[in-house]
Amino acid sequence: MNDGRVRTLAFLQWMLVLRLLFGVAARVRIAFGSAFPSTDVVRWFLLGLSFDVAGLGTVALLFYIASRWIAPKVVRAVFAVLTGVLCVLHIAMSEAIILFGSAVRPEDFEAGPVWTTFERSLRGYSGALLFIAIVFSIAGIFAARARAERLVLAPKLALIVLAAGLAIAIAPMNVHRRDSARGPLISLWVFSRDASSLHAAARMQIAPQPPMPPVRVRDLLGDDAEKRAFFSEEYPLAYRAGAAAPTAVAHPNIVFIAVESLRAIDVGAYGLTAVKNITPNIDALARDGIRIERAYSGGTYTPSGEVGMWYGQLPVPGTITMLQFPNTTMTGLPELLRPLGYRSFFWISSTDTKFFHREAFYRPRGFQMFDGSMFPASDLRINWGVSDRVLAHRAVEAISRLNEPFGAMVLTVDNHHPYQLPADAEPPLQGLPEPRGGYVPLVRGQLLGLHSSQMAQTIHYSDTAVGDFFRLARQQPWFARTIFVITGDHGIAVAPLGRTTRTTHQLAELRHRIPLILYSPLLLGGRVIAGPAGHVDLMPTLARLAGATTLTGVGRDLLSSDPDGERPLFSWSEHERMLSIWTSTLDYHCVIPPGLLTPEDEELIDRRTDRDGTINMAQSRPADLVRFRRWATTYVQLYSWLIARGRGGVPAGGTGAEANRSVAE
Repeated sequence: MNDGRVRTLAFLQWMLVLRLLFGVAARVRIAFGSAFPSTDVVRWFLLGLSFDVAGLGTVALLFYIASRWIAPKVVRAVFAVLTGVLCVLHIAMSEAIILFGSAVRPEDFEAGPVWTTFERSLRGYSGALLFIAIVFSIAGIFAARARAERLVLAPKLALIVLAAGLAIAIAPMNVHRRDSARGPLISLWVFSRDASSLHAAARMQIAPQPPMPPVRVRDLLGDDAEKRAFFSEEYPLAYRAGAAAPTAVAHPNIVFIAVESLRAIDVGAYGLTAVKNITPNIDALARDGIRIERAYSGGTYTPSGEVGMWYGQLPVPGTITMLQFPNTTMTGLPELLRPLGYRSFFWISSTDTKFFHREAFYRPRGFQMFDGSMFPASDLRINWGVSDRVLAHRAVEAISRLNEPFGAMVLTVDNHHPYQLPADAEPPLQGLPEPRGGYVPLVRGQLLGLHSSQMAQTIHYSDTAVGDFFRLARQQPWFARTIFVITGDHGIAVAPLGRTTRTTHQLAELRHRIPLILYSPLLLGGRVIAGPAGHVDLMPTLARLAGATTLTGVGRDLLSSDPDGERPLFSWSEHERMLSIWTSTLDYHCVIPPGLLTPEDEELIDRRTDRDGTINMAQSRPADLVRFRRWATTYVQLYSWLIARGRGGVPAGGTGAEANRSVAE
């Protein structure tokens, strides 16, 4: 072996050792900076080192072989540059893992705000990058002078180490958060592989513009339209709002707790008397917080509730936003609050982020995401994921690692068919009817589930998980600076305890009527707001509390000193293709058949005199029927078209996020 190749071999090995040490440092940053690090820390570190050995070791072997035909000095110089680049990439990759919560995917980089947040995250490490560059330069000089007798490893032993690293890297080891242990070379390969299928998600076929001017969508605001300072006809729902009453914290944290299938009719604070203490923790929050008496979900799928809470948007009939058009332009809490200094947006659930293409929706909007696959394997699980009580504990742990101010969502799942009680449940509720199963026919061709007792048990269990969350959260310093929203994501057609269900109106309330509670040390509690209100009202309410003055959507500020005025609230049930419109005195239900854009089978209910909706007043109140039909047509045709076109938000160019940024400054 000539002297040049000996020095090259020594140089390659030195650089590999330094690169491995750098990999340890980068993973320490991930372990301490990530909101949800691996629980198998030792094995996670070892796996990461094996990835580094396998990746860069293979490249080093190829460089050494190339030194037979290429000048050794050139080989060493190119490898030194490559190693330095990989170190910088590893720093960037570790910051991205901290930002996104998992291995980086192509869609994570589609949105501009992500780069802004990433640059802010990386800014504090520029000095470290410079220091590392100097260290590598000095190390490279000394390594280049090495002789054969100063080799770190003999060639055969080096090959054994490389083979071991490759074997560990490709072995199907069950290591918690395995994806975040990858080195930059393997991550780049996975990234490029996934980039080719980035836009494979289904897209909504957008119908032609309906024969009505876009500004007619403001009819959906009712009397609120007269109070808003609109500034764009192209984006007709965008408006400027006055400053809200300040809280003790200029930019409070925001935490949504969305309980799977939780209906108001099953909550003690909303009048449940058939069972005592089914929801004691939620009842206490309702008593000490702000309870909205009549609150409704916009849709009947969880992702519709999520979009309603974060973005104040109603469902588009026939589609699920996250699934059909996740990349449609929207303006919501992330876009409005990030310019005000909000540093983290976070989503956690025990389910899978791939359901409804949530990853494609949330990650480009700058969210960190954690799902059941990222929880330790030892965590207690049921059919749908880890138990809600485990989720509550993990959620507090993860949220406590976020940078304030932040926005977060905790999504429970245990109150879902088949209504399993996890092993960490407390003693079951007593005094419930005998558990039943199956379904009975209801109105509009629907079936009513008879799993009332089983569902009551899982509701009680989810309530216990909510109690666990708040018990742990109260011990954290961020608790006093946080506004919590406790709500159901939607309802469900299961027979309620102690009540009969036989009308369309009752079915609609089972599908949509939910608890909605605002709770915070920053807000005056013990209040009840009559409603009707819904998920769509949370975005403007919270955005104004955070200081935003440029808003959009059909929601209203629930805490406004001027909440009076008649306005419609819309709910869409994909199951029956039924649209419900709720007002303070009248409720309206109709069917929108597939392929048609006009309402059929209409019902008009006076809720003041007919709580169960047994009398259809559509024919006896023709003027009201015309008004509701106009709202229904505008919603189905024009509102849906604007949302699909990305024109339901705030226009760029100094009137949206830029305006809120100027307020903050």
